[in-house]
Amino acid sequence: LTATYMVQLSSKVAPNTEVAFGNPINPGMLWVLVMIFPLAALFSALSLALATFARSTREGQYYLSPLMIVVLMLVALAASPGAEIQPFHSVLPVIGPVLLLKQLMIAPTAAENLAYLPVVLGASFTYAGLALWWAVSQFHSETVLFREAERFDIRLWFRRLRTHKPARPGPGLALACLAVGLFGQVLLMPSLGAWLTSLSPDDRPRAAIWMLIVQQVLLFLAPACLAATALLGDAKGTLRLRRTGLPSIAYGIVLAFALHPLVEELMHHLQWFFPTGLPDGSLEFLRSMLGKSQPAWLVLLA
Repeated sequence: LTATYMVQLSSKVAPNTEVAFGNPINPGMLWVLVMIFPLAALFSALSLALATFARSTREGQYYLSPLMIVVLMLVALAASPGAEIQPFHSVLPVIGPVLLLKQLMIAPTAAENLAYLPVVLGASFTYAGLALWWAVSQFHSETVLFREAERFDIRLWFRRLRTHKPARPGPGLALACLAVGLFGQVLLMPSLGAWLTSLSPDDRPRAAIWMLIVQQVLLFLAPACLAATALLGDAKGTLRLRRTGLPSIAYGIVLAFALHPLVEELMHHLQWFFPTGLPDGSLEFLRSMLGKSQPAWLVLLA
């Protein structure tokens, strides 16, 4: 309807002028139909598995909102102007299809773009299959299907944590600690980068080391220790705080020397897979940060 209206309007404005319209169907748009099937299967299975836990529409929104936030962050990361598809990106969920689709919209028949198509589709269908398997397992679990609808109360939850502490953490608590560390780094990165830029070039390397140490302690060590002491019953076993014997120390030293050449050789053969290249000046900054001007104990602590 819009196209018909615009054609009629142009004929009324300039009736004696020949107007040539191009093909409205871009060949790159056809790849949208190809990419939409694995993505639709993935998010349909994830939504179905998460909706199994819900006993009401409001509770279902609580479960689906984090999924939408994560997806929007991945799409925004892939849609940034400088992002281009590479072998490492092709196996990532959401990021791989979005980057490949962006390249195919520009050059639909380019051989370098079509080479990523089997890998991206295979990885996307694999993730969709795993999500579907998880959804099916939820329907086979009686504890999920026949659980009672409970109203969440923060006070009752804290009271239960004090009286019924599990001995070891589950996958949910481990993922929560990881999410705190990752999202904390994302939130603090702009302010910390501005603070480093405001320092003098001589003070910047040592400040970067201390910033790295404080960041690791506050975002990774502190949440893990707090969760182990406040939410779990066996903090010593959770953190594996036990005495190490001399044979274990000897095995660790031998493995370090034995595996180092293998790891170096493996990284040499996998350089094509991972993204290469650092921003301009990054290598010089790393050399100054880890150079001889810094104390050895500070570098080891970082």
